[in-house]
Formats: sequence, structure tokens, C-alpha cells
Amino acid sequence: MNTKEQKHFNSFRHFLSQIAPVDDNEWDRLLPLLSVRSFKKGEFILRPDETCEQMQFLVEGVARSYFIDENGREFNWSFHFNDSDARSTNMFVVDYASFISGSISRLHLECLSNIITVSITRESLNHLFSHSHFWSDVGRRVAEQVYFITHNRSLNQLALEGKDRYALFVKTYPYLLDRLTQEQIASFLGITPQSLSRLKKSN
Repeated sequence: MNTKEQKHFNSFRHFLSQIAPVDDNEWDRLLPLLSVRSFKKGEFILRPDETCEQMQFLVEGVARSYFIDENGREFNWSFHFNDSDARSTNMFVVDYASFISGSISRLHLECLSNIITVSITRESLNHLFSHSHFWSDVGRRVAEQVYFITHNRSLNQLALEGKDRYALFVKTYPYLLDRLTQEQIASFLGITPQSLSRLKKSN
């Protein structure tokens, strides 16, 4: 293992340690199952009709997940990033539904910059969960966090008006404002780019 890989693995361990203290024995159980992967800007990690076989912790960079409806309209489902300057983070690049069930994905996972991830396959993760109560518990806690984020986003999309969704986006994701196009932000908020432009001018 080289120094850069060690740094990336340590970043993942630091994240996990915020959920539950990871001692050396538990880390040594997990480490052989991990790999460091790198992707170029514009590269797709996952496409529709593929199965999401790997859960990837984002060490550096920004990615997005989106889907295209039957009319060819593009909808941004989520943005994935991990940065110390961000007030909020979304550090896993994965289609959870596809990863958990082994079903075909409906999402594109696209790199918006060069990115580096620490990855584990579904097979390895399931094996780990079945042989370790500690890691099974950590996995449950991560799943709860994912559900919380998805639940709140879905409620906000249904309950808030466009101007309130934009205000919440600015408050929650200021890190992304200069890293995404107006079209990408508008799609995420469920409004048109023209509506987004008017909201920006009114603030």
C-alpha cells in the first residue's frame, strides 16, 4: 500500500469513527475488502440497466446521480461530495436501491470532476455483515443516515415552494453553488432554469 492509498483509507476510517469507534482489530477486518478507485471528469460510474455492485466512499471530487424520464427530461437526484469547506456532505456514490437489492439501476452516476473513492463490493459487504456484529451495526447506522437524508429531501420537494427549496439549497449546499451549472441546480430543485434565474435575482 502506498502513501496516497493509506491517506485515502484513513479518510474513510475517520468517517466511520464518527459513527462508532473503530479499533485496529475491526479496521484490520475491513481493510482487505477495500480498494481505491479513481475516475475522470465526465466518466460514468454507473449507467441505467447496470447493477450497482460497489458502494463508494467519496474521498475527493464531486459527482451527481440523475435519471431521464420517458420524455427525455433529465432530473438530478443527488449530488455527492466530501469537502471540509462544505456545511453538508453526501459522501457515498451509490444507487442504494440497486446496491441493496441487486436490481437494475435507473440512475446515471456521473463524475462532475476528477474523483477518488474508497470502494467495497456488495458481496464483500454482505460477507462482513454476516460475520461481524460491529460492522453490521455500523452499516445499520449508515443506512439510517441515508434514509434520513432521502426522507427529508422527498418531503421538501413535496411541501416547499420553489423559492423555499432554493433558499434551503443555498443554506445547506453553499459549497455547490459555484460548482454546478444553473441547469443542474434547477433540475435538482424541480424547477426550470428560468425560474431559478428569477429566484436568484429576487434574493
